[in-house]
Amino acid sequence: MDNDDNDIKHLNDFGSMSCSLFTISTYLAQRKIKPESVAVAVNDEVVPRSLWDEYNLRDEDKIEVVRAVSGGDRTDPLIIAGHTFTSRLFVGTGKYPDTDSMVASLDASGTEMVTVAIRIMNLDGNEPSILESIDLFRHKLLPNTAGAYTADAPSSMARAQSLGTEAGRQAYLAGRMARTEYANPSSPVGGVPLAIE
Repeated sequence: MDNDDNDIKHLNDFGSMSCSLFTISTYLAQRKIKPESVAVAVNDEVVPRSLWDEYNLRDEDKIEVVRAVSGGDRTDPLIIAGHTFTSRLFVGTGKYPDTDSMVASLDASGTEMVTVAIRIMNLDGNEPSILESIDLFRHKLLPNTAGAYTADAPSSMARAQSLGTEAGRQAYLAGRMARTEYANPSSPVGGVPLAIE
């Protein structure tokens, strides 16, 4: 953009001119802000671009201009649940033509966080798990409920996942399983009693 960040922060500074002399389009032109690269909100309401030529501003209006910026210049780390990520890119695992394409995409992206859909298992079949193809030492998992097919399924999945995680934790605390970089499945019903510390 031709302007700097400071110009965008002081949007209601019109000097000796009244804001009521401007439409959004003329306001942006006066500030030398490229209209194709921004969105505009007036009094906390986004104004559609199609109305900018006729939307008359008032002196008391709060005007905000938002633009997309590159995220690559951040130096502060991204920390989630105590884990520090060097990449802020989260990559999904759906819609790939095959598993090899997914793995190649994850590798090429440099991501450290992979989203996976949680789905209730069909116990009649032996469905392959996507986890067999993901390097769980390189990638952390961010589960979502994209595999849910009914309105109440996400809450059921969350409860089952919570029970499974707690059962695995208790099995580890009881010495029944070794510490691993990721959770191993464990039966929430037949696992170690929760009273064990």
